[in-house]
Amino acid sequence: MRFNMYVCVSQCSSECGNGTQSRGVVCVVQNSGQLEVTSEARCSHLPRPPSAQTCFLKSCGSQWYMTEWSSCSRSCDGGFRVREVHCLQDDLTTSHDCDPALEPCKLCGTQCRKQSNKQKHIDESCRDMYYNCVVVVQARLCVYSYYRTTCCASCSRVTQRDTLHRIR
Repeated sequence: MRFNMYVCVSQCSSECGNGTQSRGVVCVVQNSGQLEVTSEARCSHLPRPPSAQTCFLKSCGSQWYMTEWSSCSRSCDGGFRVREVHCLQDDLTTSHDCDPALEPCKLCGTQCRKQSNKQKHIDESCRDMYYNCVVVVQARLCVYSYYRTTCCASCSRVTQRDTLHRIR
């Protein structure tokens, strides 16, 4: 009788690029040309193959890679969420072959609770012109007239909030 390890390998976990395959390992005995599964203890003298291996079926080509969405720049009245989006080849170098339909920003915070007249913006034309005004506020750039104009709504909210904190 001859004992041997028999390995069954699963399909690759990825259709392209690197993936993994799991292996099912059983101990078999060859008896009169027939293979029969037997106790693993009977193969304990044999090296056990790894339970997983890497696989690569084909190249994926250029793909989008992106970070998670940021928090919304406003709780209401047309804020934005942003994320980093990069088109990369298999070797992680920049590519221009990805579908341009994927946008790196989207609207959020479009539902608002009714505000009292005291909290409402005085100038209805005061709007943020760029999606990254949250960064302008975080960097405390609202003290400059350019940023107060291009990020009017965000800077006005901060000014209102700071004024309320000083009054209290």
